[in-house]
Amino acid sequence: MESSGCTAPCLCRVLVDPLSITTTFPYFRLSKAFDNRKDRYVPLAAALLEELRGWWRTHRHPTLIFPAPASAKPGVVVPPPLSQTLVPMSAASVQEVFRLAQQTSGVHPRATPHTLRHSYATHLLEEGVSLRQISLYLGHASLDTTAIYTHLTAISEARTQAALHRLYRPRKV
Repeated sequence: MESSGCTAPCLCRVLVDPLSITTTFPYFRLSKAFDNRKDRYVPLAAALLEELRGWWRTHRHPTLIFPAPASAKPGVVVPPPLSQTLVPMSAASVQEVFRLAQQTSGVHPRATPHTLRHSYATHLLEEGVSLRQISLYLGHASLDTTAIYTHLTAISEARTQAALHRLYRPRKV
């Protein structure tokens, strides 16, 4: 989630999109079919795209990157494979995985999966990505909403000071 800025429900519904494989700039598509909004394209690091492809190869679901495991039917010993499930993984599953990872990673105890979305926005801003572009990636209609997601950090303060130092020209008297 930190590498995409997606919410847990959106991440669960990432679609396999053959177009993203052939483009110069990898992305994944969040379909409007799941949240009644417009389609949104989220850029990805090439290495993350490879990880997602590796995960997808474990199940080869025709439309979903993160399908939910199908539950076994009464009298059936083995549930159907992930490639045959009809629903995406649930946001609750993502939250549970995050909680388990949090216990072993040393991430702040009050962090949530949504904290990763804020981190994504802040890291992009620190790297010089425009607030407008970040707003598009997060699917926000307003820059005010995006501004809430970005946090001042020591890096942003240091860059501000460096920019002010470069821009300041003492007047010659």
